[in-house]
Amino acid sequence: PKQQETLLALYYKFKELSYAGRREKVLHKYFPSYLRRLGGNKRHSSLDAELLSSLVECLSQDEQTYRVWRSTHYQLQLVPSRLLIQHLEHQWQLMPRRSQALLRETLASFALPNPSAKPSAEADETCRQSQILLKKMSGRGFPWFLVLVTLAAAVGALVVWDVQGSFQRSRTRQLLKDAGLLSHLEPAIAKGAVYWQDGLSWVGTQAPRLYKRACEQFGPTLDAAWVQALASAAWAWDRAAPARDWLCKQGLPLLQWGDEWVPFCAATVLRAAHEAWATVGVGVSWLLTNLLTGAQLTSAWLTQNVLTGAWSPEKLQGHASDLAATFQGYA
Repeated sequence: PKQQETLLALYYKFKELSYAGRREKVLHKYFPSYLRRLGGNKRHSSLDAELLSSLVECLSQDEQTYRVWRSTHYQLQLVPSRLLIQHLEHQWQLMPRRSQALLRETLASFALPNPSAKPSAEADETCRQSQILLKKMSGRGFPWFLVLVTLAAAVGALVVWDVQGSFQRSRTRQLLKDAGLLSHLEPAIAKGAVYWQDGLSWVGTQAPRLYKRACEQFGPTLDAAWVQALASAAWAWDRAAPARDWLCKQGLPLLQWGDEWVPFCAATVLRAAHEAWATVGVGVSWLLTNLLTGAQLTSAWLTQNVLTGAWSPEKLQGHASDLAATFQGYA
């Protein structure tokens, strides 16, 4: 076992050395070799698993891999391609967004029958698997956010309908009492009701007095400002008469010019933005992937080395509960 572990560690080191630190530029060169060896190891499932992992790595980090896969190796290696597509049914969501888009385009080309290729059962099966994965990737997924919002709105409506007559006789109160939450909510509700009544009484007492003072202090100034604004608007309307006449005469040519050039300019800007994103998107995807990996490693390290003993999540949660209880007592 120790020798196997040593050899396995050396394998990963040699694998990294073979990439020469340029994974995103050389992985597509290793893709044909990985794909060719896939599926011929029925007695060595671990080797197939390693090959599938390496193939997914090629597809996720080197965009040229899709061109290599589409060009020749798909038709030459139908069985390995089908096995890879079946594996991607459970792995495509873990790939970067750019890689998912390229995979979707590649599957769309695989899903179309090739009239120049020789008909075979393997080709039909691989085409069917491509259509299945393409359908999964094209779906929008389960709308969890909409379901949660709908459930929250439904629960809120039921609670409002239940307590509108009397909260003391409502089923909501009985449910909270059975759950042991009523004893904690009643003091907070009572304090909230007191603050609400105090606020309403203050507004009812102070609002008329404040409104009267505002009218006495700012009323003349606002009236003069309104008169001046009306006079300025009338003067601006008179001064803009030549501009209005010119616009009425030249408006149609301007609209025709805009109709001719705006689509062209928009298409140029969109094409430039798409090309810029195609260049920058790789770096952004790489940065986000490494940030996510770093965050996961940092979280694991903190959990194992820092958040232990007195700093464990359970201890911190207990301290937070005690602090909240103390603040509630002061309130």
